[in-house]
Amino acid sequence: MTVTPISALPPRTFAEQRRKITVLTAPPTEPLGALTVATLTAGMDAACRVAQEGTRFAATASETLNQPAVCEPSSASVPARSNYEGSIAVFRYFDETNPGAADPTGDVLFQALKVKGTPVYVVESLTGKDWDEEWEAGDEYSVFAVTTDNWQRQADPHAGYIHVTIPLTVQDAELNGVVAGTAGA
Repeated sequence: MTVTPISALPPRTFAEQRRKITVLTAPPTEPLGALTVATLTAGMDAACRVAQEGTRFAATASETLNQPAVCEPSSASVPARSNYEGSIAVFRYFDETNPGAADPTGDVLFQALKVKGTPVYVVESLTGKDWDEEWEAGDEYSVFAVTTDNWQRQADPHAGYIHVTIPLTVQDAELNGVVAGTAGA
């Protein structure tokens, strides 16, 4: 086995402002692992509408299967069904002329997610690209098919910007998606 010397590796990538989050409110027509540029561009850019703290989409430990044959010498477990978790901390935006009402443009993400049981797809990318760069064929991403639970007010309503946390149940996920150039590509 040949090991590349550390000095020959490219520089590490700083993570700040590299996290891109797109929310799809309709099921994609293509496979989750090959979403197209058109599908992703049509989604809602959520990177500036969510708080870093409280927003998490991730795989968790898989269930395990421990069912050795009688002739096998060990009872080693193997990974089985995958498990995931998700939550999203959404900033609220209110109408400047009527501060008691939601702003129709700024509050669009909360409005799309506020009803318990709403199915959406959350696409997250953390690569060397900045969060505001356009999706391109070949970009890596993870996508989570989620259902919203009841939203929760922030713990301290007198601190920071008004936001809510929405727990998400993950129905399906693809951790290793690569953006396809066109439908069917």
